[in-house]
Amino acid sequence: MDSSAARTFLAIALSMAVILLWQMYIAKTHPVRATDAGVVDTGVESLVDSRNSENSGSPSSEDTEDNSVKAGADITEKKVDFEEKLAVIKNDLVEATFTNRGGRLKGLILKKYRERHKKEENVNLVYKDALPLITMLNNPSYRFSENDGYEIMENSDNRILMRYEHPSGIVIFKEYKIEKDYEFILNVTVKNNTDKEFSFKPAIIWTDSALKGGLGEEDLKNSLGEHYYPSCLANNTILGGENIYKERISQKAEGQIGWISSNSRYFITSIIPVNQKMALCKFTSDSNYNYSVSLTYPEQKTPLRGETLFSYKMYLGPKGYSLLKGMGVELERAVDFGWLAVLCIPLLYLLNFFDSIVHNYGIAIILLTIIIKLISIPFTQKSMKSMQELQKLKPKLDELQKKYKDDKEKLNEEMMKLYREYGVSPFGGCLPMLLQMPIWFALYRMLSNSVELYQAAFIPHWIDDLSAKDPYYILPVLLGVGTFLQQKLTPSTMDSTQAKVMLYFMPIFLTFIMISLPSGLTLYIFVSSLLSIIHQIYMNRTNSSINNQTKTLREEKK
Repeated sequence: MDSSAARTFLAIALSMAVILLWQMYIAKTHPVRATDAGVVDTGVESLVDSRNSENSGSPSSEDTEDNSVKAGADITEKKVDFEEKLAVIKNDLVEATFTNRGGRLKGLILKKYRERHKKEENVNLVYKDALPLITMLNNPSYRFSENDGYEIMENSDNRILMRYEHPSGIVIFKEYKIEKDYEFILNVTVKNNTDKEFSFKPAIIWTDSALKGGLGEEDLKNSLGEHYYPSCLANNTILGGENIYKERISQKAEGQIGWISSNSRYFITSIIPVNQKMALCKFTSDSNYNYSVSLTYPEQKTPLRGETLFSYKMYLGPKGYSLLKGMGVELERAVDFGWLAVLCIPLLYLLNFFDSIVHNYGIAIILLTIIIKLISIPFTQKSMKSMQELQKLKPKLDELQKKYKDDKEKLNEEMMKLYREYGVSPFGGCLPMLLQMPIWFALYRMLSNSVELYQAAFIPHWIDDLSAKDPYYILPVLLGVGTFLQQKLTPSTMDSTQAKVMLYFMPIFLTFIMISLPSGLTLYIFVSSLLSIIHQIYMNRTNSSINNQTKTLREEKK
């Protein structure tokens, strides 16, 4: 590798670092696509905005009006004058607790996952008993409250039925059911016992906090995407509020709504419209990192003595790609693989396949590394051979550099002639590496965004969570040592100063980068480096053997 090739190699390494750091620390924004087709309801917007401003302690301008009347809902958190009663539905994976206070969700425990910052507690997707799930009937003539007292009529392991009767004669039934795994159904039936038609716009709202999961305000800025934020799929475009830790957010869109959600890197609470061609989604946040995301249906009309049924599907659980894909509404797009999804998804399926055999994601990563290494052998083999050929030319290159040290243009011209004469490319050692970069980035995206690695142990009491950094920094240090050995074994045509810089710079550089990255990713790169060292030793010995045979033949001819 001559000086220009060395600079190319260094540029590639720095480019990798910049892309990794960019994806780690700089949140992305998505384009907004909004229309005005008649679903927009100012009542829902007022409720969402006023709840946020109420949480922040600073009322919005809209709060100067009687929003509760305009929205058809009492937005204040009043003390209730009835006894609170709870109902629970559960299966082997999840336990959901509901209260008769508004018929709302009070707790959502994921039995197989524990909090990152409070490992003694199971993950609870409800933040501090906040009652995040609100259903509304927006009608200017009737006043409903999110704290209305419901009667719990039925409660089995997988079904809850609640009933509330408004003084006007409007009766509301809420039925919650667990379908399977983390999938829920919410059926809302509105029965009209008044003396006239009842029109309303159904809306469902999820209120949440980016600080959920034990994060503090300082942790939020360094959470590497593990904070919670709202998003929705509208008109085939994802609107995301990842930047909630940087600024207040506010987005809305109307049209074909696939889903709305509150999600982090590993978990999601999502609401999916049922039998609705047109809907509205909106999310906003306040300065205290509280936010609301809402889904509004078009106007429904319930005739006198009639009833109206509307429904929602919900997925409340981990962001497992296969589980989300099974919902059939492109919810898997909430897993942020970015533009490398075409590579990430097959790699994830392969990783899960290996885990199904060995039942250890650390070993599965090692097996995946071996497979990737085998696939990339043609590239690495060509790269290593090119490096060896360039090393053979080093004496001639040194002569040219001495001869034309004061004429750079002539030096480059003569070097290119030399490369053509011996059929060697000065970039032969770098280009194969460049071709592998999409795979490396895809592995980074896949390993960093896979809930399968969340608190998955590799070696107990050392790496108990492959999605977190190595707590003792052993793997990053081993990676640095491995990189140093690899540099030592790799043939080089650099001058002594360049070679020395690369020899020490790259190990320190990689160790520094990997210190804060998931240990699963560090494990992959470390194992890959070990395999490269073995391959390089084999190539060096093969090359040495060929050279010895050639030398012997020459001596015999003499």
